[in-house]
Amino acid sequence: MSKKTMMISGLAGLVLVLLISFFILQQNHKPDKVVQQFKDAVKQKDTETLKELIVPDNKKAAVEKGTLTALITYLNENHNSFEVIKDGLDKQIKDKNFGTSNEQISLIETGKDMGIFPVYKLEAKTVNIKVSGQNEDDDIALEVNGLKKSLSKTDEKEEKYGPLLPGQYELEASVKNQLGMFKHKEKADVWGNKQVTVLVEPEKLVQENKKINEDIMNTTVKFNENLSIFMTSGLNAKSFTHSTEQFKKDFAGSEDYFELVKTGIDEIQSQYLSAVVNESAMDINYFDGQWTAEVEAVVDYNEKVKIKGTKKFEDASYQALRKYSLEYNKEKKKWLIQSIEDIMADGTEPDYWDKKKELKVSNPPVNTWNAKSTSI
Repeated sequence: MSKKTMMISGLAGLVLVLLISFFILQQNHKPDKVVQQFKDAVKQKDTETLKELIVPDNKKAAVEKGTLTALITYLNENHNSFEVIKDGLDKQIKDKNFGTSNEQISLIETGKDMGIFPVYKLEAKTVNIKVSGQNEDDDIALEVNGLKKSLSKTDEKEEKYGPLLPGQYELEASVKNQLGMFKHKEKADVWGNKQVTVLVEPEKLVQENKKINEDIMNTTVKFNENLSIFMTSGLNAKSFTHSTEQFKKDFAGSEDYFELVKTGIDEIQSQYLSAVVNESAMDINYFDGQWTAEVEAVVDYNEKVKIKGTKKFEDASYQALRKYSLEYNKEKKKWLIQSIEDIMADGTEPDYWDKKKELKVSNPPVNTWNAKSTSI
């Protein structure tokens, strides 16, 4: 074989290799190949492949395992949405229209590979999350489970966070206020709109908080104990250690009244025994910067009075349906009694309550006042 023939054969072989390579590259750069890779990645939950295909319409959005998992989860759990996306991509190929469409995910051309072959990607419309329902003095923070970094605020005036790839996310909104830190968790479908709203309800979060409920009930217990001390202290309003100053002022004349009647009394005994709280009726509210609570309970007291000149005690024991109004004092950082209302009870009232809690006093003290000396 002559050198010329060998050269021609070599060039023919090179051309053939180049043609085959061109054909392979052309096939690899077809838009339907990208779409098929997308379909397979969603089905197989392949975040690595999907990461190479997805581009967000906002470059600030994270394209990482957490956001891609959320996208895959949503599409696998919402078959209708997945079918709409697939139909839309197929239509773009048929129409040879590779620009942003009205769908959540579009097939777009992002440039040329080697200056010849078009590069196709899947553009995802990002979404912002707005937190609403909070009170004016609440501090809000939003976390998205699975993300490496916290979402940034997109609007300083409003609680808007993003941008985020579309998908199904587990969100956690932190609400910080006078009473503490509270968490609102929600599984949210971040899809279909430029913005989705997460509703936090601070009153509900507080109402469901075990510690807050215990703090309120403990305040009522302290008041019940204080009232027993008050009855045996010459009606001294300073006995109310867990009440507002206004509540104490309302009893300002009680000591003077006791001075008038004590001449006919030899001894007073008061013993707070127990309470049954109607938990289903407990209500916590916020208005104009102030947290308040309403509670009711049946209270039980053992009380005796000995009139001067008599040998026996008169039984003054009673049960009452007591309704408490409380307010939270942010300076003292505790709940205080604002007012109370007593209605005589027979002890059967809790039988009709859906949810109740009995608060018994272990070894309840007997507080005493007598004409000669006072011991509490």
